[in-house]
Amino acid sequence: MVSSIAVYHLQRYVKKLLLFDLEYHLIYEEIQLFDEISDNEGIPCEDLNKLTNWLLESWARLEADKRFNIKAVNFTTYGPALVHLDQNSVPVLPLFDYRKKLPKEIGEKFFKTYGPKEHLEQETCSPYVGMGNAGLQLYWLKHAEPLSFEKIKTTLFLPQYCSFLFTTHFSTDYTSVGASSLLWDFKTHRFEQWAYEEGIVDLFPKITRQPEAGLTPFRHDFVPVGAGLLDTVAGLIPLIKRNVDPFLLVGTGSTFTVLNPFAEKDLTLDDLKKSCFCYLSFIGLPVKASRLPLGELHDQFTKKFASHYYKDSSYHKSIAYSADVTATLSSFPPLLDEPFLANPDFKPASLDKFENYELAYHKLMADITHTVLQSILLAGENLVSIKKMYVEGDFAENALFMRMLSDSLPQLKTKPSKLEHGPALGAAMAVKPLIR
Repeated sequence: MVSSIAVYHLQRYVKKLLLFDLEYHLIYEEIQLFDEISDNEGIPCEDLNKLTNWLLESWARLEADKRFNIKAVNFTTYGPALVHLDQNSVPVLPLFDYRKKLPKEIGEKFFKTYGPKEHLEQETCSPYVGMGNAGLQLYWLKHAEPLSFEKIKTTLFLPQYCSFLFTTHFSTDYTSVGASSLLWDFKTHRFEQWAYEEGIVDLFPKITRQPEAGLTPFRHDFVPVGAGLLDTVAGLIPLIKRNVDPFLLVGTGSTFTVLNPFAEKDLTLDDLKKSCFCYLSFIGLPVKASRLPLGELHDQFTKKFASHYYKDSSYHKSIAYSADVTATLSSFPPLLDEPFLANPDFKPASLDKFENYELAYHKLMADITHTVLQSILLAGENLVSIKKMYVEGDFAENALFMRMLSDSLPQLKTKPSKLEHGPALGAAMAVKPLIR
């Protein structure tokens, strides 16, 4: 029987239960794919009931599985996802999708009352993204759906809802409340004033300053339960424990996110205008970040390339870096326009100017690298103290991207993070010291 730490990593469509031994080796993985349901307006959202049942049922299966002896459990999830409970601690509303459109009049009313907009964004280190700001989800409910809002007794971020299911204890953690929520004042280190005036603070449990939420029964014992973490921030924990020198983490996928857990400067209005903002670490310290949808754009372009040059949809994966091709790129027009940082709805340049797929793809990756570089300089505060840069995700295996990025920043040691299941591993590391 292997002593293990259980971690539930909940992504938008993929739910994972992972077990690590006490040396952090992955020894078990269960994957579930959940279909979405519709909220009361017909907008797709998480099936909270199905998720709840799977969490409890999978835990019961672990109790019955004699191969593993669970010593602790923790949770890491996507955000901003809120679960609203009634006076009986039962979910009373759907888990609304953060991509749901916030009514224009609600946003205008909010900033007319509590603005100016730029001032509030700077105080909370949160660019305005509508329902993507967790605080505005509650403001919308109060002012557009008052009957629904009146049913809410307690609001939990998704990681703490998972923890509540196992412990019946309520908590709020820094990583969720500090993630572009418009709720947290980074200077005063408290909830933003508007949240007090609206009575929204009263819905959130006290912020926990400890990684433990409580205990849960397991066989004939009780094991510690972590308070839960936002997955973006949880993924930093293994690298922080590994490194003494300051570093950056560049997460790549549909969205590229640059994370700097060693930030020293306050966020400026210019930073915010360029998609730079802040998270909070699990101990409440600022993590400067910059985020751009470059992976989505990469996929759009490779589809256009495949059609234009009559190639397979995955042809770009076979292209090796060419110094000779790279040397010619400055004579070609950009595929990503400079205004892209402010407006991603650009029109790509004509591919007729590129004689083959290899040339066009080199140009695309050069443009993407240039754009990422701007984000790195923003979040990395011009790299004054940064020594290393880790790249994780799909593009860590992209030879063109890694070479171009490394050549652009020769002063940094740039390499793939090579950490599988980084957020889950971070959640395991956060809860291990609680093992009795």
